[in-house]
Amino acid sequence: AVTLLLDHTLSRTSTTSYTSGYRLFSRFVSMYGIDVQSSSFLSPLLLLRFIAFCHSVRGLQSSTIRSYLAAIRFFRLRAGFSDPFLDHHGAVIPQIKLALLDSRRLHFVTPR
Repeated sequence: AVTLLLDHTLSRTSTTSYTSGYRLFSRFVSMYGIDVQSSSFLSPLLLLRFIAFCHSVRGLQSSTIRSYLAAIRFFRLRAGFSDPFLDHHGAVIPQIKLALLDSRRLHFVTPR
């Protein structure tokens, strides 16, 4: 019942974006031998690597990366797992916050 309620909280556009982002994340973590459907814990390092991959390899804008991270959070919570972006005290993991800030800043740097 909770899953059904969560499914109706997103617009069609958000659902499409979230699905795309979560698929990319699933493919990314499979390179590390992790099955996101059964793994209850996602390490902050793995999430940081995904941010770097999105920025450096895929060339995604910071806003798209943020959307993909929101998708990860949404699908993880929907599956009954804890929020992957909070530490065991319930605080936002600072390295992830800094990585997102850096990806935003780097996007606006023009090469000389």
